[in-house]
Amino acid sequence: MIDTPKKNDYVMIGFVLLSCFSLITSLNRFGTIVEIIQIFQLIFLYYMLKSIITNDRDIKYFMIATIIFGLIDSIYIFSTVLEHGIGGRHIGILEKTPDEIPYALVFLYLLFLSEKNMFIKGIKLGLLLILTVALFLTMGRGLLIITGVMFVISTIIYLGSRKKYINIVIMFTAAAIISIFLISSSQGASKRYGSIVKGGEHIDLRLYNYYSSIMIMKKYPFTGVGLGNDYEYLKANLPDFSPELVRKWGGDTPHNELLHFGIQSGVLGMVFAIFFYFSLIRRSYKILIQKKLQSQTLAIGLFSFSIGIFLWSLANDVILAGYGSLAILITAFTDKIYGSNEASY
Repeated sequence: MIDTPKKNDYVMIGFVLLSCFSLITSLNRFGTIVEIIQIFQLIFLYYMLKSIITNDRDIKYFMIATIIFGLIDSIYIFSTVLEHGIGGRHIGILEKTPDEIPYALVFLYLLFLSEKNMFIKGIKLGLLLILTVALFLTMGRGLLIITGVMFVISTIIYLGSRKKYINIVIMFTAAAIISIFLISSSQGASKRYGSIVKGGEHIDLRLYNYYSSIMIMKKYPFTGVGLGNDYEYLKANLPDFSPELVRKWGGDTPHNELLHFGIQSGVLGMVFAIFFYFSLIRRSYKILIQKKLQSQTLAIGLFSFSIGIFLWSLANDVILAGYGSLAILITAFTDKIYGSNEASY
């Protein structure tokens, strides 16, 4: 039986209210209705998942499933690189950026740290290297950044709580050496990842998208243009002085979740987006410190995931436009565990 809504399901209530508000104020109700249908699919998924999730084992199954898919995607990435060379962007098995690889890496890393059997630990280390190489081959700067942040968080919490401070230094040193080696091994990789610091035309392109988003929000600060209506207005509000690259590829998306909600549903949408991620991180943090899971390894993974998906939202669309399944999945996990009356130790 599907889990029934509760009065403290604030995020889902917010989704419904935002959808109703946008339907009333939308500049194109057809596009908004399509987006609302997708939102209600996410709400249904949320309650369906909450009815299935019961204990630590389900969290571990999710982590293992993520790792398996990440490894399958890694093999596909290797075959694509062998066929077409390094430099492709949407080279995941679903012909898009392989967003799951950072989470698969961190989950497997935590399972590697907690493994006692040295033989199995060696196997997990080998799989970690496969995922790491695949991550660098994606040429995804955002993927690399969120992986690094989640790696630092999970390492400090896991090893720091056990007072293994030397091991923290060893892990950070090893990660730095491997990263430098993989980045410097290819001129394309060096240029791509170097642009994180130096900047470049693709980062400049995002600045034009931000500019367009801000222009839309200045025109429609309280209502936005309506859920599902971002693309047309983003293109129309690009500045006249935009370079050829921006005119060709710009205006597809704000590449920022707050701006994405802002242009579609105004200030109210931005407040909702902030609340969504604040609630997710807060609840996953409380699960960790209150030891609501029997395994702290799983709790660290859940918290790291929450931080990672929030950081990903600062440069990508995560919830709207049909991309919300992963965010809703982790929200269902945290809400189910957080709402449990029984804290496991």
